[in-house]
Amino acid sequence: MKLQTILRSISLTGAAMLALLSAAPAVYAEPELEEDEIILETEDDEPETFDSGDYSYSKLVSDGSDEKAACIEQYKGSEADLEIPSELDGLKVVKLGKNAFVNADYLHSVTLPETVTALGDYAFVNCLSLMEYRVAKGNPTYEVKDGVLYSGTVLERYPLGKAPTELVIPDGVTGIGDVAFACCETLTSVTFPQSLKKIGIASFSDCNGLTAVTVPDGVTEIANFAFNNCQNLEDVTLPDTVEKIGFAAFASTALRSVQIPASCTDIGEQAFAQTNLAEIVIPKTVLSIGEKAFGFKLDENNELHMDSTFMIGGELGTAAENYARIGEEGHSFEFINTGAEPEAPAEEKSNIGRIIGIIVCVLLLIAILLIAFLSGKKKKSAKPEKKETEQPAPEEPEA
Repeated sequence: MKLQTILRSISLTGAAMLALLSAAPAVYAEPELEEDEIILETEDDEPETFDSGDYSYSKLVSDGSDEKAACIEQYKGSEADLEIPSELDGLKVVKLGKNAFVNADYLHSVTLPETVTALGDYAFVNCLSLMEYRVAKGNPTYEVKDGVLYSGTVLERYPLGKAPTELVIPDGVTGIGDVAFACCETLTSVTFPQSLKKIGIASFSDCNGLTAVTVPDGVTEIANFAFNNCQNLEDVTLPDTVEKIGFAAFASTALRSVQIPASCTDIGEQAFAQTNLAEIVIPKTVLSIGEKAFGFKLDENNELHMDSTFMIGGELGTAAENYARIGEEGHSFEFINTGAEPEAPAEEKSNIGRIIGIIVCVLLLIAILLIAFLSGKKKKSAKPEKKETEQPAPEEPEA
């Protein structure tokens, strides 16, 4: 599996690709620097490079001064057990560039000098023969445990030459670094610790042996491309703590169903594009859904288009309904209302209340008048009739 597989996202625009390759920050790869440390920034987007032996490097400048350092951009040698130098042409080597040592199949082990404090986004990607990382004594940022590279509690890079199958991430690990396990096709299962908080950019991209993943409680973010192109991944369980699912995080997988937790507020573009999902229920807590996040598949020209049979469930007036109505080229997804009718606005509810009050008062008044009328009629009919007094018949006079 080559690097281009990792770097591609289905139908990525040029701007998005540029963001992935250069602009997207490597949250765990570049720790905060002390005041006296070199700030890892080049003067240009495409920096000038210089050759020194088997290395090509660019110059980095410190903030507010002319102090310079080196960033290794490319290695042209073929050493199996490589010790990266701490200096090149008198400049301290402080960083390995984003494409340094990519696809270096010859590497068996690599030693970082004490001066290196940052790795580029894709350094050491697809080094399939790499058995162990090593770090020179005194390095303030990185350390090695069982050949695995760590930065504090973040697992930065796993040596793919170990060919892991059923992997258990150690307790205490809080983050999986960018591209940490990318292209590890031997990996069939991974068990995460409860301490985990974030899964980094493309950290498990192209791990085609994975069929199921359970993300533990506590994870709040699944970064861009995290499980992108894991072509046999059918089942994913997301915890009630996930707040953000990144750009194309589960795109081009075999997912058949997934439950978005109520904790989620942000779903990135193409997050679940080109999957086997036929429907999705999106909770009302989701406030933002990126373009083509659901219900889009690749056509014969390798371009994403709307799947007209896809169904979206959600509540009226939410991001779910808005996403379903937008669709593509005037078409909409079938939307199923899964909740109660939305409440009327406060002003409307107040007007309704007044109307109901008036109706009740009118009915009460009518009832009172009716009762009074019936009561009066009853009294009138109950009065006794005067009886005529019977007069005795006059007596006849005696003869």
